[in-house]
Amino acid sequence: EWLEFVSECRAVSHSSAWPRAIADRHLAAIADDVNAMLHSFELGFTVRVDADLTFVACFDSGIEQRASRLSGGQRVLLALAFRIAVNSRFAGHLGLLALDEPTMFLDERNIGCLETAIARLQSMSTTLGLQCLLVTHERRLAPSFNAILDLGRSG
Repeated sequence: EWLEFVSECRAVSHSSAWPRAIADRHLAAIADDVNAMLHSFELGFTVRVDADLTFVACFDSGIEQRASRLSGGQRVLLALAFRIAVNSRFAGHLGLLALDEPTMFLDERNIGCLETAIARLQSMSTTLGLQCLLVTHERRLAPSFNAILDLGRSG
């Protein structure tokens, strides 16, 4: 029994187990923050962390699937929620969230969903004192922001 106990202790306390334990802890906390954001986006799904440290989407209907199998729009909105969660957890003191081309590969319907998410993000940003820098070619999102820097050529 003693040998079994020592073996179990070693498995938990061995240096190779610490990175996994730390990753589990942080990813579970991030998943909670991601789910709060997904709920505010009204997407109809949340995520849980799988044993291999990946997200599984849990739909309100009870269906579950790996996050990698979500539609393009759902993945973009999940990525946005993830970026916000990571930013607030690890870089919230910076007061800046930078998003580079979140509209890439989105169809019209999903760009509309992103517009809604960006509007909610703007509301949250104002409350938290967070500046959001968005780089995109999608001019439709311009009204969602206070200032626009257009680097396009005229004429």
